[in-house]
Amino acid sequence: MKLPDKIYDILKWLVVIVLPACGSLWANLSSVWGLPYPDEIPKTIMYICTFLGAVLCISTAQYNKGKPPDVPTVDTAPGTPDNTYLPRHDLADDERDASGLLDDD
Repeated sequence: MKLPDKIYDILKWLVVIVLPACGSLWANLSSVWGLPYPDEIPKTIMYICTFLGAVLCISTAQYNKGKPPDVPTVDTAPGTPDNTYLPRHDLADDERDASGLLDDD
C-alpha cells in the first residue's frame, strides 16, 4: 500500500507530534483536574500511534522498493574522470607514510 505524499505527510505529523502530545496532555491534566479515564485515553492514543506508525512503515517500504539503492560516496582523484575511484585511506596510514617528508634539515 503506497500512500500519496500529502496523506503520508499528514499521518506522519499526527503520529510523531500531535497524537503523542495529546496523550501526554490528557495524562497530565487528568491528574491535576480529575478528568475521566486518566490511563485509558493515553494508552488508546499510544496504540493508535503504534498502528499508524506501522502503516507508515509499510508505505515507506513500498515507496522505496521502486527507487534505486543508495550508492556509497567515494573519493575521486583530481583530474580523473568521475568513474575512476580511489579507495579511502585511514588517516593513520597517511600520517605514517608522510612522516619523513616534514624534516627541517
